[in-house]
Amino acid sequence: MMKWYAMLKDVFLSVSMFLLLAGASLAQQGIVITQKMVNLDSDALQTLLAEKDFDDAESTAKFLFDLPFEQLASALKAQDEGQQAFTMVMYMQKQKIRMDMELPIGKMTTIIREDQDKMYNLMWTKKKYIEMPMKQMRDMRQSVKESMPELQNMPDLEKMLDKLPPEAREKALEAMKQSGQMQQMQKAQEKPKQHAEKTGRKREINGFACEEWVINEDTSILAFWVTLDKPEAAKLVQEYSKVLSQSMGTSKDQKNAAKEIWELVPGSIPIESRTYNYHRMPGPELSVALVEQIEEKTISSKTFELPEGFEKGSMFDMMDMNPGKKEWD
Repeated sequence: MMKWYAMLKDVFLSVSMFLLLAGASLAQQGIVITQKMVNLDSDALQTLLAEKDFDDAESTAKFLFDLPFEQLASALKAQDEGQQAFTMVMYMQKQKIRMDMELPIGKMTTIIREDQDKMYNLMWTKKKYIEMPMKQMRDMRQSVKESMPELQNMPDLEKMLDKLPPEAREKALEAMKQSGQMQQMQKAQEKPKQHAEKTGRKREINGFACEEWVINEDTSILAFWVTLDKPEAAKLVQEYSKVLSQSMGTSKDQKNAAKEIWELVPGSIPIESRTYNYHRMPGPELSVALVEQIEEKTISSKTFELPEGFEKGSMFDMMDMNPGKKEWD
């Protein structure tokens, strides 16, 4: 279960990135965005890179960015049957956000109510919800940053391993060698030069005319296929980026990349985004979000309220969840 619990954090980071570039409410209307997502850890990436010999992180990222979404999803499932790509539906109105996720552990929903300064996580299989003040979320994030400063500026592999006791260090090195992660991490130490580039490539994705931008940051390489087909849907982007960034957190690289794309292509929406984090322990990771549909329509206020029949639970309920029968609303 811990893999899924950790994955949810990555999901929220990806959503934060998307909203930094896209989502907004239109007057009394709302926006409904349906997207597919997949997050590959270093083990899953190794199955895709096993027979490759790239010289640096840029070459690796370029290869991964061109792989079809379906191939990435298949690689993840082959590596671990309990992991798979999933669909997320986001509902957005002024000061309100709801995210429905279809996961192997069941349907999960997050409701963010900026007007109430609260966030709710719903577990449909258990008919329970977790309530947390957004201020508490912000305080928790700040506490983690203060107690673990290395999270703000990830050191290189050797520095991380040097902090381990000798015996633990030997075991970590051996495990990384056997999995192929050591070679990946060593190559990733040579950081590509930071820059934003319009590649000139264009293609249609799910009916949207898109152009590609690639951005190199301190520890990540990001690729965006952005469209200008939905200018009205991108007007109030900052409102939602702040809400999710404050509640879930957004990495420095993601914030920088979002800022660059927004300044370079005003009014754009990322239809597909890929983030290759090549400087992460225990190894590189890839996150992909692919938008299937964007709808501008009126959304019922009940969408952002707790459904009937749910009882208040705790974080232990979420950590205790296992893949099983899905229970839908």
